[in-house]
Amino acid sequence: MNIGTRLCILLEEEDISRREFAERLHINYNTANGYIKNRRLPDCQTLLQMAKVLNTSTDYLMGLTNIKHHRDFYYSDSEGNLVSNYRSLSPTLQKALVDISYCLYKSQPKELTIWKQ
Repeated sequence: MNIGTRLCILLEEEDISRREFAERLHINYNTANGYIKNRRLPDCQTLLQMAKVLNTSTDYLMGLTNIKHHRDFYYSDSEGNLVSNYRSLSPTLQKALVDISYCLYKSQPKELTIWKQ
């Protein structure tokens, strides 16, 4: 997926018009439209501004990742601990942990009343 397609998707999701997008970037409407229609590529500074305006990353805009939003990049403390612990295990134990987590995921009841506080 190219940058113009990604811009179209994000503009629609964020409910931002092309004209408003150009205004937020402090650029001419035709220039912004050129980016959206893949007629031109933004410079680095404009790319950074686009990412800020659209609440995404430059990597997403350039097609290097499919993670759209910043909030999806960050772990909670418990998620971070889990990842850190996983990485410190041997490959055999990593596989075992993945298998265990899959079993837990598949066998969980709809509502865990014993864990409610």
